[in-house]
Amino acid sequence: MRMATTLCLCWLTASPIFAQENAENDPLVGDKQLSEWKRLLSDKDPAVRSHAASDFSRIGTSNEDLPRLVEELWNQNEHVRNRAAYRLAKIGPDAVPVLCIAIQDRLGIVRSAASLALERIGEPAELPLIETLGETRSLARASVARTLRNIGPSAKAVPALIQALNEDEYSYARSAAAQALGRVGPEAKPAVPDLIEALQDDKEEVRMSAIGALGSIGPDAQTALSPLKELLKNSNPRVGKAAAEAVRKIEQP
Repeated sequence: MRMATTLCLCWLTASPIFAQENAENDPLVGDKQLSEWKRLLSDKDPAVRSHAASDFSRIGTSNEDLPRLVEELWNQNEHVRNRAAYRLAKIGPDAVPVLCIAIQDRLGIVRSAASLALERIGEPAELPLIETLGETRSLARASVARTLRNIGPSAKAVPALIQALNEDEYSYARSAAAQALGRVGPEAKPAVPDLIEALQDDKEEVRMSAIGALGSIGPDAQTALSPLKELLKNSNPRVGKAAAEAVRKIEQP
């Protein structure tokens, strides 16, 4: 499946904006209207969602194993889920669209299995994950951000990661977004003001992730030196140690 198709399918199923802006235009995706896919993939019953994801995975591929492996992501047996994730990763880019659906599922066990497969696929999954990150919310966004972090995102991910850092209500998602920005490294310089703001977050894990990210950006995060040096006086030795390490990295010649 070509990358353009991967991005399109992933965005069609992930985007609430699409549903709002195109209410009168309900295109056919495979053998179902888009609205029907969205209804099935968000059903309260995990069995309905898994069957829908399995059917969706048939679109655009001739791989006979893909639908069965997708359905196994919803299996209650951890061994079965992990085995399916491993085999889906072996399939590669053809599996990315449906994995981007599974990583948004309301069940954490499904999100974890999908994340594992996407991490193994690596770079070909980055752009679809960026699209998904910009459209999804809540704990699913944390799963997407963590997956990008583990893949090692490029500068293309920075705008979506900044959005997650600033807007998500869940501290897990904000923390994962900050960590992913740190993995980008110096090319995440546009995120420095937002990471400085995150130093004031009410959750410690977010503050710690922001400190680490600023250190990873390095000398391009000079504007963060003053607030980081203030943290050297923090009563929590863990915070002070992390801030000292970030300052060292930023000030290095």
